[in-house]
Amino acid sequence: MDPWYSLGDGNLMHVTEIGLHACHMTDYDHIVKALDMITVNGAKTLGITADYGVKEGNTANLIVIDSDSEYEAIRTQAPVLYSIRNGEIIVQTKPSETTMNISL
Repeated sequence: MDPWYSLGDGNLMHVTEIGLHACHMTDYDHIVKALDMITVNGAKTLGITADYGVKEGNTANLIVIDSDSEYEAIRTQAPVLYSIRNGEIIVQTKPSETTMNISL
């Protein structure tokens, strides 16, 4: 449960998607830049930019998303495969598998 938003589940990807719809920002460029709102700009707001980003010496706090691009991550609401805190995997999600059986 998300303690700040009664309909939320703590997943910022959902919030980002809703924001894009509400603001009519559904073109490619806005979708691609939307992740900056919850990553880069979130770090600026929290005042943690000195330790933010993937570089040697930084604290390894990150998530790994099952997507090959920012656009697809937002478009498909790609799941988080790994949540890593202080260099240790704290949550791991195995990708779902869908099988279709159709007789023609």
